[in-house]
Amino acid sequence: MVREAAVEGLKRGMAEARESNLVQNLASVSEEFIRRVCDLHGEKALLRLFILASGHEPSEFKHFREVIDGELWLGRVADESPPRQLSLDNAQLRASPEIDRFCHNVVNSGLSRKLYIPGRREGFVVYGLGGPRILLSLRFHGTDRYHYPVFQNTIDVVTSLQVRGYFGNYLALDRLDGLAAEYGGLPGWLVWFSYLASQSDLIIFITEKGKGLSPHQIREGQLTPDRVPKKIVEFEEGELRWGKASRVAADQDLGQTYFIPERGFVSEAEYLASERAFAEEFIELYDRGSFPNDRLIALHEDGRILEYPLENLAG
Repeated sequence: MVREAAVEGLKRGMAEARESNLVQNLASVSEEFIRRVCDLHGEKALLRLFILASGHEPSEFKHFREVIDGELWLGRVADESPPRQLSLDNAQLRASPEIDRFCHNVVNSGLSRKLYIPGRREGFVVYGLGGPRILLSLRFHGTDRYHYPVFQNTIDVVTSLQVRGYFGNYLALDRLDGLAAEYGGLPGWLVWFSYLASQSDLIIFITEKGKGLSPHQIREGQLTPDRVPKKIVEFEEGELRWGKASRVAADQDLGQTYFIPERGFVSEAEYLASERAFAEEFIELYDRGSFPNDRLIALHEDGRILEYPLENLAG
């Protein structure tokens, strides 16, 4: 009884905190900011802004808002510049035949839209309020078993891409130890990346000058459908301040404990199971099953199912 009462008390406290966060976050944006967001992305972006404000603490909301500010300012500059043609790198990142074990040619517009809702989500972070859906492949991990600063590891990447003229919604994966297990002979994190890639409009592979793609990025390219545009963007040496490995030694024991807000302290196994639960549902949907692989199948939110020849859609 004591434990149940404590959990219920925690849930009530979290609900009150969320309401307070929404009020503070909405009060921090000006009418001019809202008008510019609506002008750039339409009224639907205002709903995304509301969701972002309701789901994050003020310090986190400020982090996402600053990225939106950058897009609003840099986007205006880009609009005044002549358009440029995006050269793609699909020829260097061709998909491996092993991708055909998954239904990478099935696009679900409803699920794709929900995955790209901005904010800190279950194992990933999304920036932006509209535009193309851009999945980021990061050369660095910036991880150890104790610490992964997902905000710091992605903020430099996103702002540098904006300066280069890449605008849209950006999705970057968090560290997910729960997806270390294999699915169909492939590591879970790779299958999860492949699914996200199949629902995205562009994949950007981030490299640093003179270093090229890392082994895990090469694998991500091989598990990205060829119909999806793939672009390698090379950053200057030292351009990324935060996206580096932590200084904590891999074998250093800091006495890690595991905590889930709705349940309190849990075992490592329970934590890892909770961590992979969200992605696992999509990974299971990604199995080839009875779907044919010789066409693009588009599942629309209004129930329509349309098919297109794949040979006309290669990136």
